[in-house]
Amino acid sequence: MKELHMNIKSIFFLLISFLTITSFSQKSYKIEYILVLEGRVIDKDSVPVPNAEITTHFKYALNANSPTTVTKTKTDSLGNYEVRLQKNGLYEIEFGGDKFISYHVKCHYKKELAEQMRKREYHFPLQVQLQPVTKKIKNDIYNGAELFFRGGEVILTPYNRYLQAYDYELRKGFKTAEKLAKYTAKQINKQQMLKILSVVASRSEIDSIITSNKFTYEVKDRWHVYFGKTYPEMDQKRLEYIQDFYTKISAKNEEGELIYTYQSHKLNLTKTVMADDTKTVFNLYVFTFADKQNNLLSFDMMLMNTENGWKINYISENYN
Repeated sequence: MKELHMNIKSIFFLLISFLTITSFSQKSYKIEYILVLEGRVIDKDSVPVPNAEITTHFKYALNANSPTTVTKTKTDSLGNYEVRLQKNGLYEIEFGGDKFISYHVKCHYKKELAEQMRKREYHFPLQVQLQPVTKKIKNDIYNGAELFFRGGEVILTPYNRYLQAYDYELRKGFKTAEKLAKYTAKQINKQQMLKILSVVASRSEIDSIITSNKFTYEVKDRWHVYFGKTYPEMDQKRLEYIQDFYTKISAKNEEGELIYTYQSHKLNLTKTVMADDTKTVFNLYVFTFADKQNNLLSFDMMLMNTENGWKINYISENYN
């Protein structure tokens, strides 16, 4: 009886030990799915950059109010680096330094997706090339890429490259909206598309409408709500719309000819906003283009009266 009791006790002890080891093993197994970014940071001449700054911003994706954890490291003397992604959440890794424009890599890391890679440590090679800071370019939010998990692999997708204010010299606005509209049409006909960007309103010019005393409260409030600081992502949307316009109007066929040619532009009075009886704040012009089959393509071009004269706020395709 005593031997039976001892055997039962031994079996129970072994069972508990097995469950404990198994549980520990499973926990360890789960946390060992790690995505490792590794490679070298180089400059514009492909020379390795030692001591380049690498800042990792991490935030738990399921909790919008969770704080952001920031960790910093640097490349070694040969420009090599390693960044390990392990916890579920949103990562943004910023490569840069005082003399370089930051390069951003974003990733929404999920362990259940990482497990599909069937490797406890998935090493993803990523060489980062940094561009120098210039007078025009100090920062660039579109300089980077995003990592996606797809089919058991990691895919690197560059950010969409939108036209940025630093790509051209801003010029003073026009005295009237019609003069600006004619200037735009002229540059389109001359295929000088980049010159149109010189009269796109900057962020500070947009905000000048909100702070200006020459406009009524109703106009400033409406501008603030729809295009002001309440929705800063509108800046990105403006650039996306202008990029679409630029891409479609400058597209050429196999013979090197423009697919669409400029036809006309016309003021749309129903979408013009008046500050009072004498001063117009926003004018919307419709620009029309046609291909050889006479298929029409129209764009709404919203012009705004800033403190620096009439400028282009946004350009979007007209589907009416």
